[in-house]
Amino acid sequence: MVAPSAGKRPATPPIVAVVAAAGAVAIVWTYSAHFPVREWLVWRIAGYWALTLYWGTGCAALGMELLERIAPRQYRPLEALVVGFATGVIAFAAAVFAVGLVGGLGKAFFVLAPALFATAGHRALLRWCARVRPSLRDFPPRLSRFELLSLSVGVAGLLAVYVPILTPHNVQHDARWYHLPIAQQFASTGVVAKFPEGWLLGAYPHLASFLYTWAFLLPAGIVHRVELCGHLEFVIFLVTIAAVPALVRRVMPGTRVPLAWVAFFLFPGFLRYDSNLSTGADHVAALFASAGLLVLFAALRTLAVSHALLVGLMAAGALSTKYSAISVAAPLLAFIAARALLYANGTGKYRRASFALLGAAGAFVVAWAPHWLANLLWYGDPVYPMLHDHVTGRPWDMEADLYFRVFMQYAVLAPSHDLKGAFDTLFAAATLGFRAYETGFHGETPVFGFLFAATLYCVPFLRPSWRVRVAYAVGFSAVLIWYWTNHRDRYLQACLPWLVVATLCVLVPLWRSPRRAARASVLALVFAQLACGAGAYLEPSHFMIPGDHPLVQVMALVEKGHKGEYAQRFEPYKEWHFATWTDFGRRLPANARVLVHEDRLWIGLDRPVVVDEAQWQAGIRYGPLTSPAEVYDLLRRFGVTHIVTGENHSDGGDHGISGNLVFSEFVAAYAKRIVKADGLTLWQMPESRPTAATLGPALVLTCNQSQPVGLYPFAAVRARQPNVELSAKDPVPSDLVRRATYVVIEDECGFSLDEDALADFRVLSKRGRVTYYRRANVSDVP
Repeated sequence: MVAPSAGKRPATPPIVAVVAAAGAVAIVWTYSAHFPVREWLVWRIAGYWALTLYWGTGCAALGMELLERIAPRQYRPLEALVVGFATGVIAFAAAVFAVGLVGGLGKAFFVLAPALFATAGHRALLRWCARVRPSLRDFPPRLSRFELLSLSVGVAGLLAVYVPILTPHNVQHDARWYHLPIAQQFASTGVVAKFPEGWLLGAYPHLASFLYTWAFLLPAGIVHRVELCGHLEFVIFLVTIAAVPALVRRVMPGTRVPLAWVAFFLFPGFLRYDSNLSTGADHVAALFASAGLLVLFAALRTLAVSHALLVGLMAAGALSTKYSAISVAAPLLAFIAARALLYANGTGKYRRASFALLGAAGAFVVAWAPHWLANLLWYGDPVYPMLHDHVTGRPWDMEADLYFRVFMQYAVLAPSHDLKGAFDTLFAAATLGFRAYETGFHGETPVFGFLFAATLYCVPFLRPSWRVRVAYAVGFSAVLIWYWTNHRDRYLQACLPWLVVATLCVLVPLWRSPRRAARASVLALVFAQLACGAGAYLEPSHFMIPGDHPLVQVMALVEKGHKGEYAQRFEPYKEWHFATWTDFGRRLPANARVLVHEDRLWIGLDRPVVVDEAQWQAGIRYGPLTSPAEVYDLLRRFGVTHIVTGENHSDGGDHGISGNLVFSEFVAAYAKRIVKADGLTLWQMPESRPTAATLGPALVLTCNQSQPVGLYPFAAVRARQPNVELSAKDPVPSDLVRRATYVVIEDECGFSLDEDALADFRVLSKRGRVTYYRRANVSDVP
């Protein structure tokens, strides 16, 4: 027997490969008898990824083409990918907006838009691939044990972020409320237009909703469209964290830390509701923080107009996504302005500084125009309704003004805007992560992450370069603005890339220091953070999700497949009336426009919606109306063809007793009920205008409605002037009940009524603790 030569592998007979392949086929064939291959969940997931990469390739291609035209070969390959992709995302959102203005959103746009983007930028994409190809020869690189450990943590973290996306249960409340419904509205009509009722949330910045509009054009079930939205957000997140190694190298020239992106998981707050990836807008805004810091360093170094343009573009991208991303936009623009002023004062050369300033400001104004210019033309206020004290928006009234002031006072978490508030803000930024700022979801336990503040105090002792000082200054400025404006935890996600990079500016030099004490300090900091945040992901903080965590729903999804319930995996479920709204949408004609009465979760309806929540719109007020005929006229003015009733929210405002009565009377007496399910009722508007008769008298028995107790002619309810005023302590006279067409009773107010007093009445509607009754036979009223 001859031993094989040293260093040579024995030849493998070709039959072995055939046998192994046959074994694989046998395995799949056997398993398929129990769980058909065509029903495997992996095919659905592959479809989401194929569509997402198709979209992402188009954005990256056109973005890199634009980048080459603005600043040719000024950025390294990874930097070019991040900045180019961010630029392409802005361009894609602008394309959705522009095509939507002319009513061109449809299946053709869904299919062709990414392809057209990729075609327009394919040369730039090919050149980028040629630049990257040499570096792939050494792939995969050799990793040290520490690097392997870091990579394992990073992969586990990415899986922890990704797996919850596989169920629509993961979608956060605000995304269900307006990010996705707005996309659904644009996709269902094919048009981007104003909300004529003055829906305040519809006038917010909506770059993320424009991206999700493309996903909602997918000709598939609503669950698949929501899942595609989640995958778009995840790919944006991947590009956001991919920028971290490039940023570390830019801040500390010569320093290469390919696994620097893993440091994101040292800030565990973004793994918890509602800071996690949940199809919202915060992580979309974070993309422009990563790209913005890359171009900011180039602009600060050169003060070139091209880089300044890109800074303005990224600032506009952030602020086009949401107002709270001012924590990203403002520092980007402010640092460019400061650099230009210092340069002009130091050199006396004002031309270069002026061009840089004009370039950044001009790019910002133009790129942000789909928001501010549209709002100005549609609502008369470029940031409707933020400037209501200075300009008169359309629509707007005193009631809207009151509601908005209450919202700003109680719902916005901001310090007092005085000297004390300034000190509070400074202290909060200097101790970021060491206390909880929004306790509604996570209690008093700090969850965001400690390391930005902990490393901040190491910086003065490390002789930092100007780049490191800028990195910390930008991050610190973002936190100051966040706390001063609205310090909800999730709003920190927009500027999180800056905090991660700044933290690494301390941890990396300390780890690479020859001093053991320095390396030990890094281990101590990281271990302390990991020990405190290790349970953040699995804690049941997702209380808006059945089971308190989306993983429970993902497991249920997999279980349905093994039970043979294949179709049910992708059907809307009952939570937040998802299945009911979808069923209503299937029943409606294509030209329907639905008034969603005081509700806010109508994903699946797939029809244009009119909103009448009193606090969140300014164009629909039922209180001043005196007859169902006037309700008909008002709703017809907004093109309403159908109505859904049955749900309301405590923070949605109120149309008052008279408004609730007149609306409920209109619906109950004149609208046609189509179907009732899951507490919701779908109605069709009456074919003709009701008679203009005034409603009958109302007996009001409430104690928390700022309304005197008594019997009112209907016209006097709004004026709070009863004909007969009662005391809550006295029994209600039976003759007053007999004279009333309507009785309004608030629970737990202690009013004494005979058992048979309401025998002739039927429940008209119920709003919170207040029940509205209507006499069954109105002609019986004396």
